[in-house]
Amino acid sequence: AMGSVTACMFDVGNSIMCTGGTYAFVAEYTAASGSKKGIDLKSFAKRLITSPPLVAYVVMFILAVANIDTPPVILTLIEPMAKANTFVAMLMLGLLFHIEFKKEYMGEIFKLIGIRHIFAAVCAVIFYFVLPFDLVIRQTLVLLCFAPMSAVAPAYTGMCGGDEGMASCANSVSILCSLVVITALLAIMGLYEYVNKQETGRIPGGGNPAFLCRYS
Repeated sequence: AMGSVTACMFDVGNSIMCTGGTYAFVAEYTAASGSKKGIDLKSFAKRLITSPPLVAYVVMFILAVANIDTPPVILTLIEPMAKANTFVAMLMLGLLFHIEFKKEYMGEIFKLIGIRHIFAAVCAVIFYFVLPFDLVIRQTLVLLCFAPMSAVAPAYTGMCGGDEGMASCANSVSILCSLVVITALLAIMGLYEYVNKQETGRIPGGGNPAFLCRYS
């Protein structure tokens, strides 16, 4: 469906930043860079090329653009790891889910979440009312604006010399906030009704996303 394709395309760009790009940049201005100030291109590049998730994304993106098929022997090798991806992702999410109601934490966390959601709301309005795309694409982008923080953010926070406990708590709070906001948006945009009708086979066109606009 077009919504899934939109989400995947968004994830590609977002993951490049979340899995190493943002860390490489921020680390140049934090304790991770030592006493120096400003960007050192050598250390910046080193952090980028030593991030396994980032390298994997870039390599696979290049292969996809070049229309190069992955050799079957490599697919056979990585298939067990690929099948475990969902479990590992959920395990990591559970391990990092940590809410600690420390007074010194909550002020900064709510300030961060508030700024994040204000920016997300502005982007959502622009995406929905300004972009010249189909309705299903604009609705998907609106939902993506309110996605929670990256699950690897606490790890990178620690690598930058930050407070991992606060980062984990902020990540957990952002998950809860996103659940509430995205659920509300699904109801407001009528997507629950669309999903129910698709599951019961009552949408004309066999559940084709092109008919989404008639039910939202």
